[in-house]
Order: sequence, then C-alpha cells, then structure tokens
Amino acid sequence: MRPRRVAVALLAFILVVVGWVSFETLAVMRGTPSITVDYHERLAFLRQEAAGVDALVAYDAWRHLDETLSIMQTVIQECDARTQESGFASREDWDGGEVDFTYVLQGVSIPLDIEREERTLAALDEAGVRSRMAQFAAGPIGLQPPPDDTSLPIMFGQMPIISKVRTLAKAHGASMCLAAAAGHVEDVATLFDEVVAVVQMLSYQGTVIDWLVAGAIAADVTDELRCELDERDFDEPACRRLLETLDRRRLGSVTSALEAERAAFHDLVQRTFTDDGTGDGYFIPMVGVNFVSGTRGIASVRGAGVVRSVWEILEAFESRFRLASRREQVELYDRIMDGILAEARLPRPRRWTGDLRRDDVDRMITDRHHVVQLSMGAWGRFIDQTSIMTSQLEGTRIMVAIELFRARHDRLPSSLDELVPGVLPSVPLDPVSGMAFVYRLVDAGDGVGFDLYSVGVDGEDNGGHHKTSRELLGWSTDGVGFDVPVNRKRQALDDVD
Repeated sequence: MRPRRVAVALLAFILVVVGWVSFETLAVMRGTPSITVDYHERLAFLRQEAAGVDALVAYDAWRHLDETLSIMQTVIQECDARTQESGFASREDWDGGEVDFTYVLQGVSIPLDIEREERTLAALDEAGVRSRMAQFAAGPIGLQPPPDDTSLPIMFGQMPIISKVRTLAKAHGASMCLAAAAGHVEDVATLFDEVVAVVQMLSYQGTVIDWLVAGAIAADVTDELRCELDERDFDEPACRRLLETLDRRRLGSVTSALEAERAAFHDLVQRTFTDDGTGDGYFIPMVGVNFVSGTRGIASVRGAGVVRSVWEILEAFESRFRLASRREQVELYDRIMDGILAEARLPRPRRWTGDLRRDDVDRMITDRHHVVQLSMGAWGRFIDQTSIMTSQLEGTRIMVAIELFRARHDRLPSSLDELVPGVLPSVPLDPVSGMAFVYRLVDAGDGVGFDLYSVGVDGEDNGGHHKTSRELLGWSTDGVGFDVPVNRKRQALDDVD
C-alpha cells in the first residue's frame, strides 16, 4: 500500500503544481494594464519647468516649426520628382535619388548634382522656409504639446519630427556653405543661429533620442562653421553674431533629460504590466508585444488557430516564470538611473571612477529585464554625447573668438589668454578632457596659421594627431593616442563617376 500512497500523493502534488502554473499563466494571459498616471502631462510639466517658458507660447512655437518642416518636405519631394522626370540618374551609393545636400556640403565638383541641390535650396527659400525659420529662431523655445491621443507610450512621441529636423539642418548647412562662398558671412551667422535654435529646442524635449539627434545636428553645423572659418575671413559683426548665438542658445539640462527618460520608462511599465495593487505584476505579452517586440526569449511567432494559441500560452508562461516581475524591473531601473544621474553630474574625466563602473551597468541588465534593456539601450552613448556636444560648441566658441581677435587686430593671438577679457570673459575648458584646449601658432605657408584641438579622453597631448574625418576617435573610450582637432580642413567625398 505504501508505494500506491506515494504514487497518489505524487500525482496529487503534480496536479496541484500544474493547476497552479496553469492558473498563474492564464492570469497573465487575461491580464490588463492599469494606467493610473498621465505621464504625458508629467513630461510636459518637466519640459516647461526646465525651459522656463509659457506652455501655450512654447506649444505654438513647436507647431510653427512642425508646419515649416512639412512645407520643407513637400518642396523637396516636388523638386525630386521634377529632377527624376528630367532624366536625372541617381547615384544610389550617395543619395538613393533623394536630395540630401551632400554634394554642396562636401564640395564635390559634379555640376549636375550641385545644380540640383542649389535649385532645391532656392525652392525652399521661395516657399518661405527661410523666413519661417527666422521667425522660429526669434521666438521662445518650442516644446512639444501633449498628444491628443495618449494611448501610446511617451517614448514614441518624437519619431515623426526627427528625420525632418535632420534634413532641415543639412539644408541650412548647405546654405551656409553657399553664403560663405559668395562672401555673405552675415548670412552664415544667421543660418547658424537658426540651426542652433533647433538644437536648443531638441535638448529641452526631455528624452535621450532628442538629445542624441541634437548632438548629431550640433556636430554637423559646428563642423560646417569651423570649415568656413578655416577657409575664409569673417568680419567683426559676423563674429559677434556667432558668439552671441553660442552664448544665448544654452542647452537643456542633462539631468532633466534623464529624469524625463525615467518618466518614459514608468509610463511604458504601466502600459505593459499587470498591477496587483502593491506595485508588482507581470508583463502582458499580448499588450506588450506592440511596444517591446524582439526583446524576449521566446520569439513573437504568430500563426492562426492552435499555433497562435500555443505561442500565446508559451509567452504568458515565460512572462510569469522567467521574465523579471514589474517590481524587480522598476527597482533595477531606478537603481541604475540614480547611478547614471550621479555620474552625469560629474565632469567626464571623473565619471565611472567610483563604486559604479560602466561595465557594471551592462552586467546588471540581463535578458530577464527585457523592458529595462529596451529603455536603457542608448544610455552610454547619451552620457558620452552630452560631453561631446558641449566640447564641439566650446571649441567652436574659441575658434570664433580667435577670428574676432584677428578681425580687430589683423593678427592671430599669441595665446588663448589674449582673448580675455576683450573677446571672451574666460577661456572655456574642454568638457571631454576637463583640460584646456591646445592652441599653437604654425607656419601656414602663406602666413601664420594655428592649430586648435582637444586632447581627447586620454588627457594626453598627442601633438594634434587624429585619425578620422569625424574626429570621433579621440572622443571614444578607446581613443588613446589621438586628439580631436577643432579647426580642420573640409573633407570631400571621393569622386563619383
């Protein structure tokens, strides 16, 4: 009788376990999210508080820019259509048939392509894009208003405008190049101010993606300006206007952007997890797959009938018994974000030198923390990019100040100290290295020139030695032995047959 009793007891135990597992899995399948906090409104408040502007006025400025971008996109599409109708053969290696102003910016001597881009820029002017951008730059910082439809997480709110903003910045960069070639340096300063106004606006939107796009645009426009300053003389009024832009267009706080990113994470969690009333719950696959697809261990295979039902059961089982719960993911995210915020407040040379190291963060996030993985994907790049963007702007400020000194005194300063106090109140340090930018007079062949560069992340003066046209190697974490030039020659694309 004893073996039979054991078998019965074991069977009963198995049935209880199977019943409990089935009950828990079914509960996840039938779970619904509980959206209790309007994070769209919270993000709007954070943006307004950081920018210090009236909300309604800031929303109008955003809508004005959005309308301008729509006009720009329509004009470019119409110009592309006319170009293709005329028999223009696109060079897919460069532009895929869509104008992107690469040829003007890179100084490529291909008449048909240059003419095509110049015609597009002229059409943009005729459509009022330039005049509308002047109005935008003269107004307050634009802020994105809360959406009418709050059914999507706030982390997806910026996507439609980002690609259009990049195109606008390239068009303005090309216009800067053409204006400088025509000797209209005041127009260069005006165009630069309008692009930096967009960079400033993006930095106040409160998400990592906004900051990264702002950094990319800042890299493009400061790179173009530095090339123009290297190629020709700027008069004093243009230099003063450029310095005014760099002084006035202050960027939004990095910590504000990170706190807004935290709000975006909590918004995503409340939309994709159940809530048991104590702050815990489980990921809901049938809801969360719309936002977190591709981050889970079980692939999101979809079929019909029995196949679909089996996959839904497997996904619910994975959510309940393998993936981290709501409380575990939230606590991990907040702990990591608190550490990142503390590091972001430090100068870059002092970051990741204490108890928290960069590799520690990556090791803390496993594939069980799939929503944390999604939300933390760009954190390292973002932290680095904020210092790089500021370094680009500060290096450009010094280069403009040197040009203003030359315009006043008909010579270059013997050292950066000569710029103080007549041109600059003080010489800015490089945010990447925490050290001074290096300035040296050199023989330019037809006179005296100068080298201006950052010593990069290794903090070592490598004599201005650099490797890439985008200057990023000296800024990367493994950029030992390389510096980052501020004044550099324009890097043309290879000739295209």
